[in-house]
Amino acid sequence: FFNDTATTEIYTLSLHDALPIYKDARILLQINSSSIYGRSLLKGIIKYAKIHTNWLFYHEVPYYLGKINTQTRIKKIQEWNPDGIIIREAHSIEQLLALKIPTIACPNVIVQPDLKKQLEKYPGILTNCREIGKMAASYFLEKGYQNFAFTGYKKTQWSTIREQSFCESITKAGYKTFTSSTPAKIGRASCRERV
Repeated sequence: FFNDTATTEIYTLSLHDALPIYKDARILLQINSSSIYGRSLLKGIIKYAKIHTNWLFYHEVPYYLGKINTQTRIKKIQEWNPDGIIIREAHSIEQLLALKIPTIACPNVIVQPDLKKQLEKYPGILTNCREIGKMAASYFLEKGYQNFAFTGYKKTQWSTIREQSFCESITKAGYKTFTSSTPAKIGRASCRERV
């Protein structure tokens, strides 16, 4: 359900195959809409649902707004009794998986190795960060640029992979890349030259 299939690996043929539930299902969406990626996921899901189903969606206020605690959220979800879950936020993923409801996982960050192993049982959507870095480099090279820079986040796996791929592609083309890394929690950039 993406326009740009090169950047996304989809491990399921369709939402219907991944969530083997009836046409009039209740679907819990745990997807943060504050990022373009999250909004694109939501648009794709809604587009699919309009064409193929009569799904009813439950999309709550993001956890970081602190409106309700995790226990209250899980209780509300159990009361709503969804037929399926599509989740991106890693915040309460373990509690949601414990509900034993058919789930599609599209995690943005998986830190705990045991959680990554647990999610492998579920259909999912993952971003191909190496391909994103290559595509970005290719775009600027094709436009004729000769000076390159990459800015990303320190100690953030997806950003590091994109940076490496971008820089490798630029280096292969005979140029160098200047990089800037922002500490993930601080928000201040420190610049360094990469040869």
